[in-house]
Amino acid sequence: MAKTRFEFIKELLEQKGLSASEKERILKNTAKELGKQAIVEGNIEERLRALEEVVGGGEREGNKRESRNNESSLPKYINPNTLYQYLFNYNQNPVLKSTCHEVDTDGLQTILEYCNTDTYCFDKHLKKIISAFEEHDKKKLVMYKTKALIRGYLTGKDHKGKNLKYGWSSDGIKISWSDLGLLEWTRRNKIPPNSSKNILKRKKTRAYEFDRFSTKLFRKRVQNFNELILHFKHLFHIRTDNSLKAILTNVNKQVDKDIGCSFIDILDVEYSEFPENIELFTDVDKVAQGYKGVLRLIIEQAKEGERPKVRLSFYQKGDAVYLSINHTNSIYGKTIQDSIERIGLTYTSLIENQLNGVCNFRLRADFGVEGYAEVNIWDGKERVKNKISDEDFDGGVEHIFEFCKK
Repeated sequence: MAKTRFEFIKELLEQKGLSASEKERILKNTAKELGKQAIVEGNIEERLRALEEVVGGGEREGNKRESRNNESSLPKYINPNTLYQYLFNYNQNPVLKSTCHEVDTDGLQTILEYCNTDTYCFDKHLKKIISAFEEHDKKKLVMYKTKALIRGYLTGKDHKGKNLKYGWSSDGIKISWSDLGLLEWTRRNKIPPNSSKNILKRKKTRAYEFDRFSTKLFRKRVQNFNELILHFKHLFHIRTDNSLKAILTNVNKQVDKDIGCSFIDILDVEYSEFPENIELFTDVDKVAQGYKGVLRLIIEQAKEGERPKVRLSFYQKGDAVYLSINHTNSIYGKTIQDSIERIGLTYTSLIENQLNGVCNFRLRADFGVEGYAEVNIWDGKERVKNKISDEDFDGGVEHIFEFCKK
């Protein structure tokens, strides 16, 4: 959908006289239309949120705008350590781990053993995979979108058993483990669809191929099933070959259509204390979206004519990993008390759509005459302030994502 059409729908929703049901109907039809263009236009969720803001706009005026910021308007807190454990255990499960790694000779032998067969049978293997996922999926309370992504990757269906109309993940991927073409390939070759290069070479065949696509998050082309396996793994496992630094660098280079220019052209970004060997299981796409949301806020809050300076840090302390996004040449625009009592629509949106269940969210800032302080924006506990000294903080406005492993 061209941007002009998006703006037209937005203006239509803003017209006076439309009932709530009429606005909802327009939004529902728009969601369908946007979904058809998901691969072309990029982050459809963000566009739909912009339209949803318009639909609910009348309810957010005046005093009702303030009520949007009350604790009752926020979602139920989900501890991010459940996501870490959910993804870590998926990766360790003897059956499920065959869906996020290439299968070598030893791996093939393991599959034959738990399928109780002498030769590879994809039908039995897939049945074991789906059964193991359904059992695994019952164990942890995590964001439904993470579960939906994995379900779409394995089955090509939603939680109701219906075929996914627009694919899975923000790339709108149509290929899944349940793809009919993949089934035919495995029956013909009698090996796992994600077999290693050595096994493929012995069978004198190539990995299952499909119409290639380019991933927005990693800026890579995917055109066969082995590459899809790696892409899926990268969506939830940060490590040396899929470092957060590389991911955020890609985000910096992306053109944001709402702003009209590249982040890298309007931000002075530096990496400080950013090791690339930290391992973390998380929803990588949501982390990238949350990071982009904070960048947008930084751009909005920057003084006119001043280029925002952003220092990024990534570090581990005990059982937690931290991503720090510090707008170093800034002073926070609210008092400490207001930051505690009214977190604002931007933070509320970040919590609802990206951060809840993925990471805790803290703010450390220079509050002007009030000095330096830290506020826990979202960690399931009472929102309180902690004074910090200039020995512990260099100033600016620092947003911290806290990822919990335990």
